[in-house]
Amino acid sequence: EEGGHPLGARLGSADFTVSNMSASAAQAVLSAVGKVPGGDVVASLVVGKNIATIFRFKDEIRPSTTAAIRLLRGMSGPRPLELLMLTGDRKESALATADQLGIHHQDVSYSLLPEDKLRIVSEVTASLGPKSGLLMVGEGVNDAPALAAASVSAVVAERASSISLAVADVVLLGGGGSAQDTRDLKSGQGEVGSENKTGTKYSLSSAGGGVSSVPFVLYKARQTARVVKQGVVLALLSLVGAAVPAVCGSIPLWLVVLLHEGGTVLVCLNALRVLRDTTPPILQGDLIESSSNEQIK
Repeated sequence: EEGGHPLGARLGSADFTVSNMSASAAQAVLSAVGKVPGGDVVASLVVGKNIATIFRFKDEIRPSTTAAIRLLRGMSGPRPLELLMLTGDRKESALATADQLGIHHQDVSYSLLPEDKLRIVSEVTASLGPKSGLLMVGEGVNDAPALAAASVSAVVAERASSISLAVADVVLLGGGGSAQDTRDLKSGQGEVGSENKTGTKYSLSSAGGGVSSVPFVLYKARQTARVVKQGVVLALLSLVGAAVPAVCGSIPLWLVVLLHEGGTVLVCLNALRVLRDTTPPILQGDLIESSSNEQIK
């Protein structure tokens, strides 16, 4: 109050809040805002016509997230992984975050609306070959249309909206990066959830949780695909190895049955490798270390 009368207040961007201030006071506020680093978000609170407070907000990147981006770039495969950053943040904030994550500026799209994200994801998905796909990681309502259009979609459970959870194929648990998440990765704990429109929905937890779980997801997906192909080859070899000699009369029927069933056992034992290999080599280094450092902080 001033003189027994309540004062009006404005909270928002500097250009909006200083509109009722005197010219000199407004210039002082805008000058102070101009000194804030470009990647930070600034808001100001003006009470009356001369009292102003400036708030500065900055996104803090978890060390495990930076390590996850580095691991994704280093993963081998049929073709190198291409990382894209889609955000509704303004240009300065988006590029500052990309610099911290090690993402090239040409791979960053900023100031995006939900329909813009959907358009970009649809275009990228359509441009990929039959043996390639697009994995999108998101969480908010604005991400839901793009998540539905991606080849595979994953959401961070801790901050995900209900609609994003409904359209996602994978739910990433442990968004807080707790010490238990690191132990879960080392012990291989994971859950298989309910089914969605695209099939089984997997709930996974790994060191750091959230986005830092993505290297674990990709590793397990590729490992599972390799094991399935190996199983098909083993099954065909055992079938051919038993059927051809049987047709030629070279081996008795009981041996044919034994060879066939033995091949089935080999396929099952080979499939168990997916459960046994619970600490992927790509996650044995700096991702777990970065997650542990977050707990120390």
